[in-house]
Amino acid sequence: MLLHNYCHQDENSLCYSLSLKLKQISALVCGQAGLAGAAHQYMEELSNRCMESLCLAVAEHNEAVCVDVVNGQIGMLQIMQQVGRRVPMYCTAEGKILLSSLREEDLAAYLGHTPLKAVYAKNENAQGAHQAALCASGPSFRMTAPYIREMYGLLKDTAAQISRSIMDGYPTED
Repeated sequence: MLLHNYCHQDENSLCYSLSLKLKQISALVCGQAGLAGAAHQYMEELSNRCMESLCLAVAEHNEAVCVDVVNGQIGMLQIMQQVGRRVPMYCTAEGKILLSSLREEDLAAYLGHTPLKAVYAKNENAQGAHQAALCASGPSFRMTAPYIREMYGLLKDTAAQISRSIMDGYPTED
């Protein structure tokens, strides 16, 4: 911990004290907990409505970090993501959404450090990069083109509710 500046050692007493680096980590964790707290109600409502499993992830250090999971009621497909689990962004649908929000040079740098070769195009909105990705998963026999279009609309609506809730500081009653 001393080597990585998580604590300091007093030269005279040789006692250890924690550094502000832990406070920074705590702030990051609390921010993710706030996101998950704001999102969970809406994720449950959407999962109950569509009966699919949902995962919410954020990008951190070139990895997708799962901050919340809601499994669908049917139980046929369970998300194997665990809250707090980190995976390379190219391995999950959520991570691929997060990758799509990177600036061109950052994406090229990311892909240069992975075992992937990719062809991609991207479209940025006026607000810039996404902060999190919300993804629904279901078995392929249920994921027909009309169903995917419907789910896309529901996911966009739920993401907008989550964003409003975070900006307002508490869940809204819509």
